[in-house]
Amino acid sequence: MKRYIYLFIVLIFFCWTSCQNEKVSEQLTKVDHLMNRLDSIESTLTKTDTIAAKANIKTVGELLGYIQKNYHDTMTKQTGFLMSDFHGSRKSFKRLLENYHKEYKELKYTRNQLDDLRKDVTNEILNDTTFNSYFIAEKNAVDRLYESVQNLSVWEASSKKYFQQRYLPVRELVEKMKAEEEE
Repeated sequence: MKRYIYLFIVLIFFCWTSCQNEKVSEQLTKVDHLMNRLDSIESTLTKTDTIAAKANIKTVGELLGYIQKNYHDTMTKQTGFLMSDFHGSRKSFKRLLENYHKEYKELKYTRNQLDDLRKDVTNEILNDTTFNSYFIAEKNAVDRLYESVQNLSVWEASSKKYFQQRYLPVRELVEKMKAEEEE
């Protein structure tokens, strides 16, 4: 009789640990899915050309600085709007860089949070309720980050287009001014 009781207890123990391992495996799968989404978001974020943005900021500064220093006549309304718009592209690139760094920090923070959640699941520290609340919070963070990085990509494309449309006329104005100076 004792053997049967012992065997029954061992059988219950194995069933219980099997269910626990299944639960842990399911939770790890959910966390890993979020980690994969975060990797995809990071890939999109790293495609942001911060070097070109910095170069464009410098170019706008140099060209506008030259014009401010050497344009001694009253500008036409059209030229004034062009200068204002060109300066606006500089502001846009500066904000783009600021948001890039903000999103990158948020990505690193979210990755650390997910790493910690994964460790807690692996060590079986969390009950279902706690895991679900943490998981939902991290899922929401990943969703927000995804949306922000997508917006950043659109912003970058828009800023480049805006800059390119105004660069050539401003450059031509500067070249015309330099040619007149040399005469």
